[in-house]
Amino acid sequence: MMMVENIPFMHRIATLVTEQQGVGEGAFATVLVTFALSSVAVGGCFFLLGWFRVGSAVYFFPRHVITGCIGGIGIFIVQTGLEVATSRPWSWRPERLADFLFSDSVYPFWLVALAFELLLRVLLLLFSAPLLPPFYFVAVPGAFYLGLWGCGVSLEQAHAAGWFFERAEQASPLLMWQLLDPRLVDWGLVLACLPTVMALTVFSLMHVPINIPSLSVSTKRDVDMNKELIAHGYANVLSGLCGGLQNYLCYSNSLLYFKCGGGGPVSGYLLALATALCVVTGPSAVEHMPRAMPGCLLLHIGVDLAVEALWDSRGSLDGIEYGSVAAITVAMTLFGMTEGLALGVLCAALTFTLQAGRHVAPVRGRMSARTLRSSRWRSASAEEVLKERTRLIQVVQLQGHLFFGNATLLTAQVDSLLTASLGEDSLRFLLLDFTLVMAIDSSAAESLAKLFASCHRRGVGVCYCRGSREGFPCSFPLSERLQSLVDEGPGGDLEMAALHSCCTRCGARSLAADRLSCLACGEPRGMGGSRSICLADTLDEGLAWCEDMLLLQHYDSHGYRDAAGDGEPLPLHLQQMHRLCGGSEEAARDLAPLLTYFTPQRLSAGQVLWRQGEASDRAALLVSGRLQFELEEEDGTTEAILPGHLVGEFGLISGQARLGTLRCAGDGADVLLLDQEAFQRMQEQQPRLAFLLAKICMGYLGHRVMHVANRIWESHCLPV
Repeated sequence: MMMVENIPFMHRIATLVTEQQGVGEGAFATVLVTFALSSVAVGGCFFLLGWFRVGSAVYFFPRHVITGCIGGIGIFIVQTGLEVATSRPWSWRPERLADFLFSDSVYPFWLVALAFELLLRVLLLLFSAPLLPPFYFVAVPGAFYLGLWGCGVSLEQAHAAGWFFERAEQASPLLMWQLLDPRLVDWGLVLACLPTVMALTVFSLMHVPINIPSLSVSTKRDVDMNKELIAHGYANVLSGLCGGLQNYLCYSNSLLYFKCGGGGPVSGYLLALATALCVVTGPSAVEHMPRAMPGCLLLHIGVDLAVEALWDSRGSLDGIEYGSVAAITVAMTLFGMTEGLALGVLCAALTFTLQAGRHVAPVRGRMSARTLRSSRWRSASAEEVLKERTRLIQVVQLQGHLFFGNATLLTAQVDSLLTASLGEDSLRFLLLDFTLVMAIDSSAAESLAKLFASCHRRGVGVCYCRGSREGFPCSFPLSERLQSLVDEGPGGDLEMAALHSCCTRCGARSLAADRLSCLACGEPRGMGGSRSICLADTLDEGLAWCEDMLLLQHYDSHGYRDAAGDGEPLPLHLQQMHRLCGGSEEAARDLAPLLTYFTPQRLSAGQVLWRQGEASDRAALLVSGRLQFELEEEDGTTEAILPGHLVGEFGLISGQARLGTLRCAGDGADVLLLDQEAFQRMQEQQPRLAFLLAKICMGYLGHRVMHVANRIWESHCLPV
């Protein structure tokens, strides 16, 4: 059925046409064609949304905008009810409004309709029967006739005074199609009505996400929104092609129909037959209908809608949303439906901006890197330095949508953080984590790029952690802007050459030119680019850069050789195990007999050492080359295994199945394997070495557990 809320838009179309064409067959044809086009437009939109399965798009209309439209329509229906009851046009001009309300020839008519409405309100307070309103409206004509008899007023006198509708001329039910002559249509007026047609289409689309889910909940039946939209599309297109009006599900009527036992084809056919009879007999019955009955009905509906929008919504909307509801209602009342709907679109954008600026804080939290460390393995001396200096790194985790409304707040918070951190132990590096940021607009991106200048003036380095290898979630070239700052920083061929040189501590060559620290022992190896800014893809990379910069600053002041320690270092593949055993000389002596239980093996490129879900029958110590560990059920979740790392030891000791797949990355790798049989033999022959291996296993677990806080999908600390 057509919703009563659409009447204001259709009234606007009819008014525009009659103001230009007057009243006649030409205006009638133009109005009908415009109505039909609006039905086709709505039907086409419904059908396309359902066909392409994007029915969720109808939920993009904010609820408070719909509520404001309902309030404006409610007041319009109240005005219409007063006009129907009095047969006088409503106007907000003071002199005409005073005449409408207090003139002796007008106020008795609307006062009677208002009295019927007030009586219904009283009855509804006393009785809560859902069928009371429809039976009451059916009884209003009888009560009006009874009132005329009691006052001694004849029907002729009542007709002459205007208490009844004028006698309608008998006409064929097919008159509408007989008068629909395309030659009489003013197509220029049809084009002039298109803005109102578009507003009517948009408003019609708003009802579906409210009515269909509400009816589904009330009737306890599941629905497919896309199928419902397609059905609505067919109905409206067919109605428009036949010259009919828009139609879609009406929640209140449908629910009443359901509660009365309606349902199935038989009930539908009977309802259609009754409607057809009303079409045939309608004109002759209108003259016997007192104006007070439709006036009371419209007053009741309009007041309900206005109360729903302006009174009932107070507790469920905040001040900004409720202000939007009131503004839309006033705009629709004073200026028109299209203007009110346009204001609603502006209010939706304004409300989002203000609410996001007020409630969506750009900073989720911050902490020092003392409790949020990278997964990078470090030498013992480097760990001592970082233990004391990581408090000079602040990690700021950002969230949500960063836009012009909250970018200023972010800048102010960072500036406050920099101002509060002064003195000898002041902040050295700021890490901005964008992992939880969903979108960044151009204004916010510009502010973020300018943050570096503010930090640089205070001697603070900045690391931008994008949280994704695809870059920042924005169209603004933020990555390019920041990368240009990285390239402009101090550095050059000498420091870039240091990346490809041998590590002065362990002798290993760098396996990746973009790494600042040795992949094996974790010592910083010089840097290419700026020491003040970094662009990282993951939080783990950003933390590693900040730690490297702290170590370089320390070595600049205290000398780089402090990191090497005294004596000849152990072979590379034993350094990590020695550190996990406590780093004592006794532990170093125990490592040689421990390795006698390991068997050397050469892996070719891409060779799989074990697969996820297999039995854990061995552990592997990487001597040279590179391995890659990956979770098969999580796309893109991998971890690089570097020389000196022991993997698979937890599964070997605990008997747990493999948690991931381990394969050789690069051209090849050399490993030392400890199988289940050798491990059993170690437990029987030398329990002390088995205990040492368990201690190493606990050390690896402790390292990984410590970095679970870095979020496992970013730091790549996987349970290998």
